Amino acid sequence: MKLVHDVAATLAGIMPGTLPYVYLGAAGKAASSGGTSALEWTFLALGLVATIVVAVFVTKKAKAKLREHGVGKADAKAKHA
Repeated sequence: MKLVHDVAATLAGIMPGTLPYVYLGAAGKAASSGGTSALEWTFLALGLVATIVVAVFVTKKAKAKLREHGVGKADAKAKHA
């Protein structure tokens, strides 16, 4: 496996779970600093929802591609046997 493929696959696998935590950290920082307006909270909430939607979408697409290429089929058969 080429390094560039390995890095891309690692990022695709890690990012969907990491992005919501980063976004929650940014929202927590904004909350603790005080003086956050309703408009800023609205944008933080919309950004969090968008991040979660994209993370779910990427995860589903990645799983579908893996199944398409036969990755995980042997594991599923072994678990049900």
